[in-house]
Amino acid sequence: MKRKKGFTIIETIISLVILGLIAFTITLINPLKKSYNQKNSHAVDFQLFLNNLESSKKRYVLNGKVVAYLVRMTSKDSGKDYRMFQYNSLIIISGANGGYAPILDEVKFASFKEVKKHLMIKVVFSNNETYEDVSSISYE
Repeated sequence: MKRKKGFTIIETIISLVILGLIAFTITLINPLKKSYNQKNSHAVDFQLFLNNLESSKKRYVLNGKVVAYLVRMTSKDSGKDYRMFQYNSLIIISGANGGYAPILDEVKFASFKEVKKHLMIKVVFSNNETYEDVSSISYE
């Protein structure tokens, strides 16, 4: 009698167990990846916000006392005065003669204070991520 070629029952069970472990691992990794991305979803936004404020093209300096909700700045290049504050879920830079530019969105709370003559910014985003940093913006 000739033996038929094929998989034995043990080989089939082992391959099904291996495939099951691979599928189980994939289903565990995907939710973890999503939660990690959601936890740090505003980190890049905050860094871009700071880079925009500290830009060498604008060269902002503090102008007057820093209040918890309002920062007055002057651009060294243009000599124009600006105000930065939170309005609803945005942080806005507004010119002294009107007009405004939103520079950060999905903000739940923003506060500003002076730390060693530099501007410290604390932002809490709508998903409760909190970032704070001391910027290079200071008095002249």
